[in-house]
Amino acid sequence: MRTVALLFSALLLTTPAWAKDGAPAPAHVHGAPLAADRFIPMEGGRNFRDVGGYTTADGRTVKHGVLYRSGSLGKLTAAGQAQLARLNIAEEIDLRTTDERKRDTFDLRGAFGDGYWTRDYGHPLVAGAALPDFSKMTAVSVHAMMATGYKTMAAQQLPAYRQLFARLIAGKGPLVLNCTAGKDRTGIGTALVLTALGVPYETVSRIFC
Repeated sequence: MRTVALLFSALLLTTPAWAKDGAPAPAHVHGAPLAADRFIPMEGGRNFRDVGGYTTADGRTVKHGVLYRSGSLGKLTAAGQAQLARLNIAEEIDLRTTDERKRDTFDLRGAFGDGYWTRDYGHPLVAGAALPDFSKMTAVSVHAMMATGYKTMAAQQLPAYRQLFARLIAGKGPLVLNCTAGKDRTGIGTALVLTALGVPYETVSRIFC
């Protein structure tokens, strides 16, 4: 409970005007659609989004400009790097594997310094096993691999998700959470934060990926 309370106070929640003046809550108070304006184009990046703007079950709103989610930032162009810099992001938690990071052309550790966190590990869907031959996989086998992977992914990423919560609570500045596509590993981490803040499951499930 103390962790959730700190997350509330240090991080994301504001009370809307309608709650302060006694006006009736808007119809969408128990959920928010995925607004197009949450997407922020990054040249050389992918799937970069502001996690702000979602409404909690008790009518408060997640702040904009505090937590971002993204696909890989390792190939941002000079223009993309300038776009990222304008957001004044202080910290990045990089969920990509060791091999995924080897393809980077943008030095993320150099860009974020001590604010950059990552770790070495293997493939997120087949941890501890050999990679399958993707050219021989069918829709059924891909579905089975994803279903199995999701059962273990949250536990596999536990060190990173602990860092995510700890750094958000510390409040050193805006933070970006990313993996390669910005969907699965990043989606789970984002869902954990939004759920802890009281955003309804129906909303979280719609914006997971």
